[in-house]
Amino acid sequence: CIAFGCLFVGERGTGMLRWSLPGRWGTFVEQDSLIPDPSGADVTGLASINGALLVCTERSTFLVMPTPEARLVRATALSTTVGCVAPQSMRTLQDGSVIWLGREGFYRYIAGRQPELISQAIGHTMEMVNAARALQACADIDPESGAYVCYLPLGATRANNYGAVWFDDVWRERQDIGVMAMTQTRDHTNMLLVAGFTDANKGTTTQGVWVFNRSSYWFHPLTDDGVGVIETGWFTPQTAKD
Repeated sequence: CIAFGCLFVGERGTGMLRWSLPGRWGTFVEQDSLIPDPSGADVTGLASINGALLVCTERSTFLVMPTPEARLVRATALSTTVGCVAPQSMRTLQDGSVIWLGREGFYRYIAGRQPELISQAIGHTMEMVNAARALQACADIDPESGAYVCYLPLGATRANNYGAVWFDDVWRERQDIGVMAMTQTRDHTNMLLVAGFTDANKGTTTQGVWVFNRSSYWFHPLTDDGVGVIETGWFTPQTAKD
């Protein structure tokens, strides 16, 4: 993760957080490092937020900030019980807050507050997350809507077969495709790309890369029966208001 003009990385097996020289992301100085968690637990999540760096292990969360001394940082503990289990689930929203997947569900951090569990509305679903494969969950922010989108494995599947979408403080669900990777484009197209397969539950070999939440003006239906079908995951019992 890039913060303060430096590249921060977690070193597996040592619990160490290292950072590069400012503006020289491939150059690391041996002394520029610290161990945020006194237990030596590995770093499992990094996110830049409001001039600081949010750092998680599996069971703890820290806020890392620069010090007046050159190239030095300090870590402050935010929680010794809340952590991150999936590095690619940790994303910064457009409002500056951060959401990630923890052992009990999804957490959100707003500057100046403590990490807060926000997935109570889909708590029953969170109980079905494959804990052994939660590490592979992936997420990103839809540039167009600002929604947080995370795909994770439920049940005995080996794939990320369930999509959780946080938008306007409400959870929506998607089970349309299996997604193994997500990223935003960094140009004028302003798109969210997903890579995976078309059958989320069976993991078929119909693989590809798709543009998330965009329609195609060149789509031609396979049948001419005049019947149009729209499949949506936005309306679920958890989000019904009436």
